[in-house]
Amino acid sequence: MPRSSSPAAGGAWTSNSHPRICSPSPVRGSRRSPVHSGRGPRGRVTGVKLTEGTLPPLAEALALYDAVGWSAYTRDPGRLQRSLAGSHLVLTVRDDDGSLLGLARTVSDDESVCYLQDILVHPDARRRGVGRALVLHVQERYRHCMFIALSTDADSTADAALSHPFYRSLGFSPHPELGLAAFGYRP
Repeated sequence: MPRSSSPAAGGAWTSNSHPRICSPSPVRGSRRSPVHSGRGPRGRVTGVKLTEGTLPPLAEALALYDAVGWSAYTRDPGRLQRSLAGSHLVLTVRDDDGSLLGLARTVSDDESVCYLQDILVHPDARRRGVGRALVLHVQERYRHCMFIALSTDADSTADAALSHPFYRSLGFSPHPELGLAAFGYRP
């Protein structure tokens, strides 16, 4: 997948103001590597492959987004396809049969900030290290950046009970704990 040159929005940050949880690793073409997670020796999950730089077919992407309940993405298949194509990086995890188990995508300027836009794991593949492998790969790939950000469900939601401890286990902290505030705008 060609890398997008579209920059992510960012502020004037110093190297001391944000944790460095991002990695240099130029992405050219497609790379395949074993998935690593919290399972087995050195956290290796067997029988699955993480691929960088190859977009999944739209039908597969729609099925995965639908399986996790992200209907805002599936209502307009063309928009999802453009979003995937416009991503800085798309990672997929597949089992030995080729079934799509997980996907992560980033929006980044590849220098100061990386936004982990989507991370999805098929419900049948959860608790197998797929999500952890995706996030760890993003952290390694963008470790040279000043900041990796993501947005997730609010504390009061059922999903937050699962996602917040997961993200904390990978070194992420809520913005207030980092001395930051996050703002959003829906046009």
